[in-house]
This record gives sequence, C-alpha cells and structure tokens, in this order.
Amino acid sequence: MLLVAVVTAVWDAVGEYVPLLARESGVAESTVPLLVLLVWAGVTVGGLLAPVGERWGRRGLAGLLALAASALAAGAGVGRPAGFVLIAVAFAAFQLATVLTGARLQASITGPGRATVTSLAGMGTDLTIVGVYGAYGLVATAAGNRAAFVWAAVPYLAVAALVALGRRARA
Repeated sequence: MLLVAVVTAVWDAVGEYVPLLARESGVAESTVPLLVLLVWAGVTVGGLLAPVGERWGRRGLAGLLALAASALAAGAGVGRPAGFVLIAVAFAAFQLATVLTGARLQASITGPGRATVTSLAGMGTDLTIVGVYGAYGLVATAAGNRAAFVWAAVPYLAVAALVALGRRARA
C-alpha cells in the first residue's frame, strides 16, 4: 500500500509544475504547451506499456523506478528544452510503475477487505501528494523549479533500492 502511495504521489504532484519548469527553460510562452504535451504523451506511452511491464518481477520494477528517477533528474537538471525528452521518458516510466503497483496491490488482496485496502491506498496517495506540494514549494522557492524536480527524483531512488533489496513496502 505504501509503495502505491509513493510511486503515484510524487510524479503526480510534480506534474502540476511541468509548465513552470518549461517556462524556466527559456522557451517562448507559445512553446510551453508543446513541452507539456510531450511530457503527457510520455504518460500515455507508459500506460500503453503496462502489458509488457506486468511480466517484470521486483527487480524489473526497481530498475524501472531507478531509470525514471535518473531521467527526471537529468532532464530537469539540463535546464534546456531538450531535457523534456528525458522528462517524458521519466513520466512514461512513472505511469507504468503506477499501473504495475496498483495492479499488484489489487491482485494481492482477497476477501471483503479489498475496497477498504484500496481506499486506504488512495487516501495515502492523496496525503502524500499534499506533502509533496509543500516540499516542492519550499525547494522551488529556495532553489527554483529545476532543483525541485531533481529533488523529486530522490524518493524514487530510495524506493527502487528497497524494492531491489526485496524489502516489502506493502505492494
């Protein structure tokens, strides 16, 4: 359950700030929507890749999260429009990870508690999103949107390490 909340919440929250990051990259205002579209096209691709990802074990999921975190940090860190290709790759991987962890949570629950568990996972995600908004605001105010996006990659590296080591975070 915790895994679902963390995997979903961070990228969902920072996704709200993609237009600000695009504007900070120095493009014309008319180009900002195109960079946002590129990122959300990545999300669509990630969702479409779910049938491929469902065959992956925990190490595959860990690798996916590490790839996504690295792409997010590198893409945002570049500070140029070209970095949005990496951000789109990151968001594709985050969407795929979200679908995979949600499906695995659903598959692991049997009996009448299923609705309660999934509701708690949703509530945990929502509460985590609120926390990410606050943290993002602090980091972005102090160091800018680029730094906040790079910071947002850190939880994914930690989760990837835990998943790779076989630590159960209540999938």
